[in-house]
Amino acid sequence: MDTRRPRAKSLITRTPGALLAPLLVLVAAAMAFGFGTLPGEMRDFHVYWTAAGRALSSEPLYRSADEHYQFKYLPAFAVLAGPVALIPLALAKALWFVISVTLLTFVVALSIAILPERRRSAIFIGAVVVITMGKFYGHELVLGQVNLLFAAIVLLGLMAMRMEHNRFAAAMFVLATVVKPYAILLLPWLVLRRGYSAAATAAVSVCAVLLLPVVLYGFSGSVDLHLAWWSTVTGTTAPNLTNAENVSLAGFFAKWLGSGPAATAATALAGLGVLALVG
Repeated sequence: MDTRRPRAKSLITRTPGALLAPLLVLVAAAMAFGFGTLPGEMRDFHVYWTAAGRALSSEPLYRSADEHYQFKYLPAFAVLAGPVALIPLALAKALWFVISVTLLTFVVALSIAILPERRRSAIFIGAVVVITMGKFYGHELVLGQVNLLFAAIVLLGLMAMRMEHNRFAAAMFVLATVVKPYAILLLPWLVLRRGYSAAATAAVSVCAVLLLPVVLYGFSGSVDLHLAWWSTVTGTTAPNLTNAENVSLAGFFAKWLGSGPAATAATALAGLGVLALVG
């Protein structure tokens, strides 16, 4: 078996993404013109757009008045997304739809390229992935979420690790944590596999993420933002566990056993089991 590490150009030569991506992006751009007649779609993107505007104005990000559509991401997310708020919402939605379709083709292509060994053609694997996951990809696009962006960043980090670009991998995993905080789970594994240089880059990147809001909110304001983020995340998670769209382990056990100590214990045990299996 060929044990050579994959080169960056394998993204083009080993996957159908280079052939399909331009066509899909053109189709997405055409579809995006109809977003003006669908004001209720991409509700999650509206949350990001609103938070970006608040960050630019140095306003509080975490508000109970937003109810189900509260912003729950790290303050750095809103700061980095700030320029999005300068674009009118309808146009921003259309652009994000096109970007999301582009990210979708990239995620599928990179997922195939990163396989250590492939026994089927890239077209066959890509077709199976899209058919199997099509419902969820469609839901992602309709809601305007950032899961595709998150997956793309994580896959870039994994590819960087395989190519032994450990510092870049560390930076990617920290950036993924900004998009979705649970990516922090990747950092201990990265440090154990790649040592001190990766650990140092990860530490510096985490500090940069925590200090980024200081630019707009000042130091004390940034501290208050992070405390408000923690309060929002811990205070709003439990009520959402039984939501039909919650497909987490915690949601599974809460729906099965009811919210309480039994569901919490089962979630902890199942989570540890999954981590051990992956490890």
